[in-house]
Amino acid sequence: MPKETFYNLKDEKKQRIFEAAVHEFSSRKFSEASLNQIVKAAKISWGSFYQYFDDKEDIYLYVLKEISRDKWAVLKQAGVEDMDADFFDTIREKIVALFELGKRNPDYAHIALLQEMDDNEFIRKLRGDSTKRWKDIIERDKQRGLIKPEIDADVMIDMFYNFVLLNFYRVGLDEKKYLGTLDNAIKIMREGVSANK
Repeated sequence: MPKETFYNLKDEKKQRIFEAAVHEFSSRKFSEASLNQIVKAAKISWGSFYQYFDDKEDIYLYVLKEISRDKWAVLKQAGVEDMDADFFDTIREKIVALFELGKRNPDYAHIALLQEMDDNEFIRKLRGDSTKRWKDIIERDKQRGLIKPEIDADVMIDMFYNFVLLNFYRVGLDEKKYLGTLDNAIKIMREGVSANK
């Protein structure tokens, strides 16, 4: 994450650096992104960059944190930030927020897409951290009696991800059509894994 010197900058300069990083990370996978391009677009020196960030991973994490803050703002604005929602409702809420975020800033959606296509070790770890959070939600729902205890969380996440979530990243996907497909997929999966009452 940024060093204290970054947070002491004027807002205009912080925004310029952020926008330069967003542009680069939305244009190329993390593994192919160039710090040189970020430094040049931000109109800062290399010395300044290293006063603000340790490396490319550091500025990437900062970008993701800022995007996540925007995503939570969208969720709150829509009134769908319910932390007690089950796995399926949580997934749907996040996807609706991603659509809204993508409308506000398409570069954010491109960063997410490129992240899914990158096999870089750092990016694989980030995806693993995200998967763990989803597994925790599934395990919580098993404890709550919402999902059958014998359901394999890894398989469930893989099925959902491969069947539904990758469709989100198709270029030019119609939101209404996508959400209809998503709702049908959720209905099928929910009925398959729901614990008998």
